[in-house]
Amino acid sequence: MIFIYHDGRLEIEVPGLTPKKEIIDLLESEKDWIYWEYFKSRPDCPPEIEDCTVQIYDAEVPYLIRRNTRTKRITLRIHGTGKLEVSAPYDTKKADIITFIKRESAWIAPRIGILPAQKNNSPDNSITHSPIAGDEGGMITYNGQIVPYQIKRSHRAKRIVIKINRNREVSVVSPTHVPIAELKSFAEAKADWIYKHTIQSNRPLPSERQYCDGETIPFMGDSLIIRITKGQKGHYLRKNQELIVTIPIDFLEFHEKEFVKNALSSFFSGALIEFSLPHVIRYAQILQIPAPPLKTRDQKTKWGTCTSHSIVLNIRLCMAPPAIIEYVIVHELAHKVQPNHSPRFWSVVENLMPDYKERRDYLKKYGHEWIL
Repeated sequence: MIFIYHDGRLEIEVPGLTPKKEIIDLLESEKDWIYWEYFKSRPDCPPEIEDCTVQIYDAEVPYLIRRNTRTKRITLRIHGTGKLEVSAPYDTKKADIITFIKRESAWIAPRIGILPAQKNNSPDNSITHSPIAGDEGGMITYNGQIVPYQIKRSHRAKRIVIKINRNREVSVVSPTHVPIAELKSFAEAKADWIYKHTIQSNRPLPSERQYCDGETIPFMGDSLIIRITKGQKGHYLRKNQELIVTIPIDFLEFHEKEFVKNALSSFFSGALIEFSLPHVIRYAQILQIPAPPLKTRDQKTKWGTCTSHSIVLNIRLCMAPPAIIEYVIVHELAHKVQPNHSPRFWSVVENLMPDYKERRDYLKKYGHEWIL
């Protein structure tokens, strides 16, 4: 057993004949815990939970710090009420957290109900916001047309990729170390592809969801009307053709749309599982395979995914007619038999659903309209 006393002393208790190597291995395996317990005994150890304030523009903003051993970097969470919460590694200094918050102040301010101060000559009203990766950008020229793009650097990116969102806005996503010149060369090399998917695209732009009272949302071949109320606790309820969403009364206006979107997504998830499960069981029996567990997710590019453990369906399928949802289920189940898109795969799909081509074409033609 390992003991660490308040004064930082370390004591280990083992059977008398325990080899020294085993003791060293034990200490090595527990080194993170040992250091954390030792660190807590030091006078300069910051508290695990700390209430603080920081100035953002002209406002003194309260926030809560939570330090723990599992957190690897400083992260920020803003609750719907505007409450600011910071998670940080256990040894993070308060000064480093304040620097982090001030660097993100322009992003934080509208989410906690603060408007930027009017600019004047006083240095007290000036908050320096360091440039973020998204501030970089460029443009390509193709067939006499100019297409702007934004450069987004990410620690998680392993290679350079180009992404075009549903509004035809172009992003070049790259690892943090790639020089700007290389990124611009990469975008130039893809100019033809970018042009085809932006300027030349004849697909109409989808309308943006407002998540407001009275908005109509497609729902499994019919429609659903959003009704918004305020209450002590947030929840939602389906009543006939309406989805009644109750927003907590202490939520800031900035977060209300997000709350409605999350409520709709949660409703879609449950409704999609309820609709799909009988079809999954029926088609799995026809294929003579075990019915896989069913999961849902809000995905940007895939309607369904077949993994070794489950089938994942996109909650946006709730905005499709039932026949289209059924096609996606068949498509993913067929991957359990043929994990590819070979002629054999499509033969399996056709045997289960002879009119799959018509359903697939419908999905390709109208799928871009089903947005959240």
